[in-house]
Amino acid sequence: AGVALTSDGTPTVSFTTGIGKPRMRLDRGIYTVQAGGSGPLLWTRNVPAVAVRCAPLPREKVAALLPMVARVIGGYDRDDATLPWSTVRNKQTALALDGPVDKWKKTALDVVALCGGAGRGVVLAEVSAQAMKAAANRAWDEPWQQRVLANTTDLGVVTKIGAASGLVWVVGLRGGKPVAGAQVGVYTKEGKQTFIGKTDADGLVRLPALATLAPPTPKPSDSPLREEYASAPDAESLLVAAWTADDVAIVAGDWKEGINTWRYAVPSTWRGGEPSVRG
Repeated sequence: AGVALTSDGTPTVSFTTGIGKPRMRLDRGIYTVQAGGSGPLLWTRNVPAVAVRCAPLPREKVAALLPMVARVIGGYDRDDATLPWSTVRNKQTALALDGPVDKWKKTALDVVALCGGAGRGVVLAEVSAQAMKAAANRAWDEPWQQRVLANTTDLGVVTKIGAASGLVWVVGLRGGKPVAGAQVGVYTKEGKQTFIGKTDADGLVRLPALATLAPPTPKPSDSPLREEYASAPDAESLLVAAWTADDVAIVAGDWKEGINTWRYAVPSTWRGGEPSVRG
């Protein structure tokens, strides 16, 4: 009863859907953009505008500011997380995002240009959406402020840090040719440089043991195994930078997806290359 019928007796029901809540997704963490390309990508829905705050980071300052941007490198954001912008020269820009209701909009953020720069470099950027801040029942993994450490460069850097030794390979992104004579530095998350070297004719430079790059910190425990694990050197806390006279590239030291030692049944150690007694 109460349901309208058509002439042939078929029931009809009409309803109206509501407007979706504001949403925003930014490519976070360290985002590399080839020189001349666009990015990082910002996806928004029902967000009319965002504020973009950014700061160009000179190569010599990237390491010093690592404690400040450690969360950005890991891609972790929280609504209550703040960055001490007063320590760096920064610029804030309002960006209108016109688009149809309930449709996702893709925007490539040219953060170097938004910061007033040009060409290549490392930029710390924060995108804020007031529409999301005011939205109710927002997902925990969608903070209304999202950050990225964007690196516009023509240097491609591949690094593998191991317990006994490591390797960094630097090539040009445009031609794929090795970059000889590039400076390579390794830094801890506290900003301390633990290695400096220069690539050879093949674009390669060898790294020392992980324990040298990231000196372990003793953390006593009631279990020898837990103590060894907790005190082990950590490649995830390292940043590798490669630079030439007019370019700089950065990469996190924790890349291991698909090449973990356990995938190949290879015995591993957390001691960073220290001699072990067998018998």
